[in-house]
Formats: sequence, structure tokens, C-alpha cells
Amino acid sequence: MRHILAITLFFAILLTSCVQSDVVLKSSPHIKTFTFKSHKEVPGIENIQFTVDTINCLIYNEDSVSYGYSLSKLLPYITYTGSPKEIKVNNVSWSTQDSIDFSQPVSMYILSQNQKNEATYTITVNQHSVNPDEIIWKEPTVINSNASSFKVATTTQAIYVFVCNPQATNYQYIVYSNYGSGWSQEVSFESEYEISSIATLQNHIFAINQTGTLLLQFDQNLWTTVGTLTEGTMTTLLGNLQNTLWIAGKNTNNEAILLSYDGNQIQQNTQSILPNQFALEGATTLQTPYGLYLIGGEQDGVAQNCIISSDNGYYWTNILNQTGKYGITPCYEPICAYYDHSIFVMNGFNNGQVITDNYVSNNNGYSWSLIDSYQQQPSTFSFQKGACAAVLNDNLYLFNTQASNQKALEVWEGRIRRVDFIRK
Repeated sequence: MRHILAITLFFAILLTSCVQSDVVLKSSPHIKTFTFKSHKEVPGIENIQFTVDTINCLIYNEDSVSYGYSLSKLLPYITYTGSPKEIKVNNVSWSTQDSIDFSQPVSMYILSQNQKNEATYTITVNQHSVNPDEIIWKEPTVINSNASSFKVATTTQAIYVFVCNPQATNYQYIVYSNYGSGWSQEVSFESEYEISSIATLQNHIFAINQTGTLLLQFDQNLWTTVGTLTEGTMTTLLGNLQNTLWIAGKNTNNEAILLSYDGNQIQQNTQSILPNQFALEGATTLQTPYGLYLIGGEQDGVAQNCIISSDNGYYWTNILNQTGKYGITPCYEPICAYYDHSIFVMNGFNNGQVITDNYVSNNNGYSWSLIDSYQQQPSTFSFQKGACAAVLNDNLYLFNTQASNQKALEVWEGRIRRVDFIRK
């Protein structure tokens, strides 16, 4: 008999506890969880985790929503510890089907079913206040005030600028370098050669002379001859792949040829396949981790929109013709750079006029779009003939002569914000 009474008492207490718990649950006005479902206007917001602080009645996210997306029409998904009698957002009655403007902190009032308990939550959806993809530019630095011409070469350690001023019999060169901490003058020297194209191989700087017959290496403040071409001419140093320096040229019949230099001798690659637009006059070379590029150029006085590339040095293809996507304005002598895993093509000329549209490709040149305003050149940048770009230590450098003084060579240094966010 005692056992029966004990069991009966146990279940009575348990039932009473459950009833009381249910009453407390129903009378609680608090928020249990707060999330967002996927939204096409704010990609990834469904993955943002929100903290619900029931003690201080605060809801907020630690990981910020990406910059630039509108938070004005979002529909939250909320669960409660009880079933609310009434909900107000910013003092206005709210239905769970109504979107809310979260561009500013939101006040959410909750009234319990028994109308005896209430709570007011402050909901904050944190968003990046600055654009992490914006390129921030420093004021330009004039590194030489009497530059008749210049060439830029980049190694893994530094950027080198060869500034030339022709003298009576020779060419006077001043070499500037930047190892990532500012510009300094390295050396000055005279040479009988003027360089027409420049590139690097295994951190050594090479050039071809103005006649296109000598391959030169910069060593001990001088250009020394490392290879010669007796038939035809070398026109452009394309860059290096597989420990080989690739060179565009023309034979005695004025036909395009492909040459290579392996550190010992120059060889013509007679088995290579070259498109008709290979090594156009005025095409800009570009080296990326995925291959070599020739961008733009001029053929019979007409600007082209070619994007010619090779991933092995031997075989070259005009990507735009192959895909049928003509993504850049026909141009010659554009500024090209591989920066932030993208190819940038800026300015250039068409029929002697400066191109104002600038393009970017995020898939190695197969398709193109206009560069967003926050990644354009500085507003005071004025494109001039010979302008070029280089990249070192996550910094983008633009080399350009001043519009008001064509001999003043200035350098613009830009850096994408996201790099510093990651490092912090």
C-alpha cells in the first residue's frame, strides 16, 4: 500500500511540475532563436549566426554582413519560448510575414499570452562599414623628373624601373628599385643600347635592344649580350614559363615567330602554333600564375581586342575568338595587371584616342566586365603613352608620366582593403 501511495505521489508531483513549466513557458515573452533564410539580395545571410541575449534583451551578429548589400527588406525567422500575444517592431504591430528594415537597430516588443509579461529586444544586424574590395590609393610619388622613356621589370623581391635619357652617343640610364618599403635610386650608367622590351627569368632581368637583334642581361650596372639573332628580329619579351624566357619575333619574311631562351641559347620553335594576331604591335604582355598573355594591339592601323594566351609557352590561342565573348574595347598599349586573382585591363588607345573604359576578368581572361568604381584608377590619374603596372607584396603600382609634364615619371601605389583585414 505504501508503495502504491509513493508512486501516485511521484506522478502527481511530476504532472504538477509539467503543468507549472508549461504555464511559465507560455507566459514567457522571450526570443529563443533568431536567423534569416536565404535572400537573393544579401547572399550568405542565412549562414550568419546571431547571439540571443535574453538577460539584456539583445540580439546581434559577430560576423558582419558583407558591405554594399541592402538590409532594408529582410524577413527574419524567429522562435519564441512561448507563443506571443502581440509583437511590435519599432512600436508598430508586426506580422511574421512582414519584412523589416535592419539598416538601423530595430526595437522588437513582445507581449506574453497572459498579457502579464513583456520584453523589448534591440536587434542589430552588423554590416561592414567599409568596402573590403576597395583599392585605396596613396598620393603619387615622382621618382624622376626627366624621363624620356622607361621600362619596368618585376622580380619576386623587388620592382625595378629603368629610366632612359638619350645622350649624344649613348643612352643614360638611372635604375630605381622598390623592395616594398619605398623607392630608391640604385645605379646610373651609360649604354650603347636602348632597351625596347624587358622581362625577368629566375630573378634576372633581360631585355632586347632597339634593333631586336640582341638579348641582353642586366649585370654589374651594364647590359651584357647573352644571345643574338642574325636572321629576323626579336620584338617582344613575353615572360617566363618552365624556366624558359619566351620571345616573340619576326622572320625575314615579316612573319611572326616564337623564340625561347633557356639560359644558354636562343632557339626558334618552328613547331609552335601561333594565331594570326600573335604579337601585334602595341600589345601589352602580362604574366600570371596561369600563363602568359598578349592583350590588345594594333593591326594595319586598327586597334584589336585580342586576349592571346599560353599556359606552356609553345601554343598560343586568342581566347576571345575561341569563346565568342568580346569583352574589352579594341585598344593598343593598355595598362595590364594581374592583381587580387584577377586580370585588369585599363585605358590604352584606339585611333589615337584614350580608352576610358576599364575591364576586369575573374576567370583568366575568358570573360570580362567593367571594373567597379571602387577599383578604378585614382580620379586624378591621367593616362599617358607608356603607362604600365606592376604588383609586389599585395600592392598595385601604376607608372605614368604627368599630363602637365611629360617627362615627370610618377608612381601610384594602391592596396586592396581586404588584404589588411585578413592580416589583422
